[in-house]
Amino acid sequence: MISEWKAVSAHVMGRSHMKKQLPCQDHTFHITQNDVTAIVLADGAGSCPRSHEGAEIATTHCAYLLTHSFTDMIEKGDRELAQMILSEIKNQFPIDENEKDPVESMKQFASTLLFVAVRDDTYLAGHLGDGLIAYQEGEECKILSYPQNHEFINTTFFTTSLDALEHFQFYRGSVQQIHGFMLMSDGSAESLYSRKDQSLATAVNKMMGWLEKYPTDVVQEALMQNLKSMLREKTMDDCSLAMMKKLRTNEEIV
Repeated sequence: MISEWKAVSAHVMGRSHMKKQLPCQDHTFHITQNDVTAIVLADGAGSCPRSHEGAEIATTHCAYLLTHSFTDMIEKGDRELAQMILSEIKNQFPIDENEKDPVESMKQFASTLLFVAVRDDTYLAGHLGDGLIAYQEGEECKILSYPQNHEFINTTFFTTSLDALEHFQFYRGSVQQIHGFMLMSDGSAESLYSRKDQSLATAVNKMMGWLEKYPTDVVQEALMQNLKSMLREKTMDDCSLAMMKKLRTNEEIV
């Protein structure tokens, strides 16, 4: 039996950007189309002036690929898949044709990229940069992909990094034993992930359960309010989350 999935996502401006009156550099996107449910998250590089645009481009165009080319993507090798995704994203950057150094110009759109897509009983996940991907198995939430940082915590890899192909990580598998996924930016991870213990907060499991108990619009609003009133208060950074949950069938409930 094909499983049905529900998804929500939200992003909010951090306190630092609020004070400086700068745009939110996090962006999230979720979609169900062509029998594929996908969640995507990107965190724009803080030092790049148009990274908020880059983050939006990364999420929407990655989601388009996932919902229109899932079969092709799941069969590709990691490097070929990374090239496919990064090329699609960078081709959408509004670079002036007359730019003397288009490669350098692309850097202003730099962002991280995290995604999970599911069709039938198969998932494909990808991770470039910091933030993390969690999954729910039974009643326990576990980490699928940990934050990627350079030597220092506040440095990471982006869609425009010269070594992006080497650091883009992919995961494929069955969702028969998996009931949900969550993506979080590094801002949200400050509340929901312990670097010291490399463990998730109990709130992750609780939030994942919302999608099973309540309508999508109610969960969407609750997610936004939690980002604003709780997670944002523990960091100066922008905060974003995206999550998807497999709905139980009648056979599973019995």
